[in-house]
Amino acid sequence: ASPDFARSNILVRTTLSGSKEISELAANINTYAQDNFPPDLKVKPTGNLILLTETTGDIITGQIGSLSLAAGVIFIIMSAMFLSARVGLIAMVPNVFPIIIFFGLMGISGAVLNLGTSIIASIALGIAVDNTVHLMTRLSAEVNAAPDQETALLRTLGTVGKPSLYASVILFLGFLVLYFSTFVPIQEFGILSAATMVVAFGADVILLPALLATTKIITLWEVLYLKLGRDP
Repeated sequence: ASPDFARSNILVRTTLSGSKEISELAANINTYAQDNFPPDLKVKPTGNLILLTETTGDIITGQIGSLSLAAGVIFIIMSAMFLSARVGLIAMVPNVFPIIIFFGLMGISGAVLNLGTSIIASIALGIAVDNTVHLMTRLSAEVNAAPDQETALLRTLGTVGKPSLYASVILFLGFLVLYFSTFVPIQEFGILSAATMVVAFGADVILLPALLATTKIITLWEVLYLKLGRDP
């Protein structure tokens, strides 16, 4: 208690560790205080566990909000770039797929969503989008010169696919080095990031071409720079 007995601190030890259990405990404490303590007596549950639980909740909320916003903006840009909402949806599949696999790997491995692991999904989304734009832009150019869509896809993978492979291998090895750290959060960040880079590359060079095998695409700048001549 404070010298003037205006405040007191009650220390309670617990074996609880799950975020849901701790949140329920804090809510029960508040409910009990409202029902049994005088109205002018304020009770506030606090401590490391509660603060960590609130931080985790903020991370999850921020993760959902940021990924949703990023995915929405990317869809709009893709749809505008290729003049088709359908193509925009197709382009989102290989970008969202690595994120789903990433959270699945977290669940299987038991990794915790923290400040370090929470940025992996954003990194994967950015790299996947970069490869997607390169592949689709190149495909739109190859379609005009190739006799069919399959040939255009093969030419695209033969040109843009190689730089994407090299970049993905470098990123994979760069993140994998962090796995040899003695600090567990760094280890988790390294191995999860490396695995997600592999999935993102596979989604762009396998899943995306499969989705575009029968879909004709055209870019916005092809329309803007189209020369109709004197007699369109």
